Amino acid sequence: MPLFSHGETLGILRVRPEIEGQSLPAELRETLPAVARQVALALAGLRLQERLHQQAIRDPLTGLFNRRHLEEALASAGAHAAATGEPLSLIALDVDHFKRFNDTFGHEAGDAVLVRVGAALRDLVPPGAVPARPGGEEFTLLLPGLDTGAAAELAERLRETVAGWSLSHAGMALGQVTVSLGVAALGVHAPAPDGLPRVADEALYAAKAAGRNRVVIARGAEAGSPGVLAY
Repeated sequence: MPLFSHGETLGILRVRPEIEGQSLPAELRETLPAVARQVALALAGLRLQERLHQQAIRDPLTGLFNRRHLEEALASAGAHAAATGEPLSLIALDVDHFKRFNDTFGHEAGDAVLVRVGAALRDLVPPGAVPARPGGEEFTLLLPGLDTGAAAELAERLRETVAGWSLSHAGMALGQVTVSLGVAALGVHAPAPDGLPRVADEALYAAKAAGRNRVVIARGAEAGSPGVLAY
């Protein structure tokens, strides 16, 4: 029996007799339509709940996680790292000269670039990572299980990937798009999880100041300022 809700088929309810070869009891056949309606309503409710949940934690433009979910994931991953001793790293990423890019080609072209960067993050990050867009042209990668070296290698792979694009939008060549990235690790560059984004941002600003289109790894927590590590 098909499961319908609001004109949409959600599935099929299949019922078998307890003993193979026997027909279903008449009273059961009479109640099946009501059962199917209830099951369909329950499935539709679950689907709606999941859709609303995704809207609450996802950036609508790129489909990446939003700031709210990133903060929750950072707290959870930080607690796990503290309990297990596993590494935890974070990459802050920013599209270079994005305002000038927007002003030259328009906001639709700018949005297309952000969508493409978001897709690159989803494609290149390892399982368990949390790719997020906190806002604007800024992106964040939360990387449970990755130490500084592995996170820096991933950041460089992202930088090379974006720098190698030849993008166009609405028939216009957009020119080269580049990104700057800052890398920080829990316990190495920040003593607490909530400090990771700030330290990674400082490394990102250092990458911008050093000429953009590069990766910067933050210095140790005792050093107080990031050191440029350009690739």
